[in-house]
Amino acid sequence: QPIGINGFGRIGKAIFILLLDNETFHVSAINSPGLDINTIESYLKRDSVHKYNTNFVVKIIDNDNFSVNGRAIHVFRDKKAENLDWQTYKIDMVIDATGAYLTQEKIKTHRVKKIIMTAPAKDNTPLYVYGANDKTYNGEDIISNASCTTNCITPLLAFLEKKYTI
Repeated sequence: QPIGINGFGRIGKAIFILLLDNETFHVSAINSPGLDINTIESYLKRDSVHKYNTNFVVKIIDNDNFSVNGRAIHVFRDKKAENLDWQTYKIDMVIDATGAYLTQEKIKTHRVKKIIMTAPAKDNTPLYVYGANDKTYNGEDIISNASCTTNCITPLLAFLEKKYTI
C-alpha cells in the first residue's frame, strides 16, 4: 500500500528508513519543502545518531523524483497540506511528521483517508502508543502517535504498572 510522509526531518526520515523493507507499506511520496534532491542519498545514508542498514541503492530520476532499490518516490515541496496531490500517487494514508497539523480540522487538509500525527494532538484526536494502548485502536481514520518522549517512556511505564501497580 502506498503511503506519504509529510515532513522529512528526524521523524519523517526515521519512518522512511523503517519502511524501506516493509512488505505491506511503501513510501510513494514525501513532502519536504527544503529538500535538495542532489543530497538525498547522503541524507538517507548518514545519520549522526541512529545506526541502520544503509545497503540500499538511491538514484535521482529528476528534480522531483528519486528511487530507492528501484521503487520511485515523488518529492513535493510545499508548506501547505491542501496543495499536496497525494492522490496522483495513489496515496490514501499520510504520516504527518511536521508537528504543524495537530487538530482534525487542520490535518484533514491532506485530503486522504487515513492520517497519523507524530505529535500530540491539540484536540480530542485519539492517541495510541505502541506497547501501551495500541491494542485498543478502533480503526479511527485520524490518530496521534503522541510524542517521541511519550513513545520512549510509555511502554516501560505500562509494564511497571501492570507488574507493580505504580
